[in-house]
Amino acid sequence: MGSGLPGTRGPHESYPDRKQGAAVGVYRGTVDGQYVPYIMPQEHGLKADVRWATLADKAGYGLRVEGRPLLYVGVSHYTAADLAAARHTWELRRRGEIVLCLDDLHSGLGNGSCGPGVLAPYQVAPRPCRYSLWLRPLGPAERHA
Repeated sequence: MGSGLPGTRGPHESYPDRKQGAAVGVYRGTVDGQYVPYIMPQEHGLKADVRWATLADKAGYGLRVEGRPLLYVGVSHYTAADLAAARHTWELRRRGEIVLCLDDLHSGLGNGSCGPGVLAPYQVAPRPCRYSLWLRPLGPAERHA
């Protein structure tokens, strides 16, 4: 399944405390291509400042997602529980399904493995939020950017 992430920061992962090094642009890739084989399995491949994204199979069937304000979007073949349960990458079992994560806000990463944790400006505290999310099915006749 391919994905289109236009008007997002990329092409590599772009978390809130690391997105300045990711240019805004239109990017294409695969779900498998979003995986980052960290020594200890963990969340990976998040994209910041996403205006809209599509997921589509080779036949052109898929889903378009839009958010207001901008979204954080992640796609993977692993659930958060899969990643948390594995201590090594070889312990992961790729799922046939796609896990799509859509967030209004996302915490930064920090550098807790060998330095400081997440700096205060990049931490997310519980708070009421309001945003709009559109999910639209796509067929092969529609153009996927």
